[in-house]
Amino acid sequence: MSNRRKQEEGVKVTSMALWVVGAVFAGVVGLRYVSLTNQIHATGRQINELEVEAKEIDGQMRSAAKKVSDFTSHKELNRKLNEGFIKMVKITDDRVVHITTKNIAGAPEDVRVVANQGARR
Repeated sequence: MSNRRKQEEGVKVTSMALWVVGAVFAGVVGLRYVSLTNQIHATGRQINELEVEAKEIDGQMRSAAKKVSDFTSHKELNRKLNEGFIKMVKITDDRVVHITTKNIAGAPEDVRVVANQGARR
């Protein structure tokens, strides 16, 4: 009878091995889940920081565009002209080139003068 007790009291190695493999697998899956969750939160923080930075840059771009439009406005240019910051010379008729639609003397016959009459609809 002592032989029979040793067989019944023995630990089943296959059952124990399955439980150990299952526990290791569950541990690896749990660690992977935690690492992925941490990665998601870190990426979310980076996205949030980039969105804040993009809003700041957008505000800077809008203020720069407003300054450019202010500095190039007609009123500002007239003020700079009156202060002498900008020097302008009146354009005289001897500096203006007038283009006529007549044929140019000496031009080959296959060359035609084209004038833009404006967009007609």
